[in-house]
Parts: sequence; structure tokens; C-alpha cells
Amino acid sequence: FVIRKTDENSLASDLPEGITEERFRSLPINLQEALMFPEKTTLLTIDGTLNDWLPEIQLLPNLKALSFSTSMKELPDKVGLLTNLEKLSVRHGNLEYLCPEIVKLQKLKELDLFSNKLKHFPGEIVRLLTLETLNLSANVELSVIPPAISEMKSLKRLDIGMTNIQTLPVEMTGMKYLY
Repeated sequence: FVIRKTDENSLASDLPEGITEERFRSLPINLQEALMFPEKTTLLTIDGTLNDWLPEIQLLPNLKALSFSTSMKELPDKVGLLTNLEKLSVRHGNLEYLCPEIVKLQKLKELDLFSNKLKHFPGEIVRLLTLETLNLSANVELSVIPPAISEMKSLKRLDIGMTNIQTLPVEMTGMKYLY
């Protein structure tokens, strides 16, 4: 639980605008804590599995790292509003697709999609020009890396273990920072 200084007459007075006491109590504890100091929060790990996007995450303007698991099949468009994000980790989920808005995360350096349900390489990823680390491992139905990956000049680490990828595009030979 989150300890809050309040009195019974103004129970929700310390909450961000637009969030009711009932809604606040329904949020994961880590998000409740973050919302008490939204300007200071740079890291958020949500325990458990998200069934739906929590719009309150967008109230954290300085969020640099977000980690969660999800039963959603597609990363929601609203993730594109987290423009200060440098690390996004969605592990052990059901993601089949990424939203097109992920390309708005122009500060993103690390994308961890370990153990999801990706069947195709998300084309949006190649437009993340600051991305240094990409983990696609344990997406067992993933079988192809597109030649366009060679456009990712900042990519240093690519993890594709436990996928169905058998060959890599020849264009990757020019990726001098990739190991």
C-alpha cells in the first residue's frame, strides 16, 4: 500500500487531477507510488500482467524506463506519448504486433520483447534510429529478419535466440557496431 498524508475531508486531494480515489486504489502499487511523485519518476516496473493499457502511465513526463508483461496482442498507440522513454521492456506477454506510434520513441535505446507471440519482424522497429539493443528472443514463430534492419546504424546488440530465424540478410554485414 501507499502511505499518503491526507484527511477524510479531502481524501483525493493529493492525487493527480482527474484520478478518483477508487481508480487510484485499483492501479498497481508501483504505479500508485509513481503517481505520488510524477515529475521525479524515471523508472516504472509493473508487477503482474496488464490486460489493458493504463493511461495513468502517460502522467509520468520524465519516464525513461518502463517494464511490464501483458495479455494484449498489440502494444497500444498511447505508448508513443512516452517520448522520453529510453528503455521499454514487454516480456512474457502475448504481443503479436507493435503499434505504428512506437516510432515516436526517438530516444529509445533498448527494446526488450522477450517471449511474446511475434510472428513477423515489426517493421516499425527499423525506424527507431537510436535503438542500441533489441531482444526478440523466445518469439518462437518469428522466422525472418528483413534487410531493412541494416538501416539501424546504432544497433549494437540483437538477440534472436529461441526463434525460428535460420538465416540473416546479407545487408547486415555492413552493421559495424552490431555484435
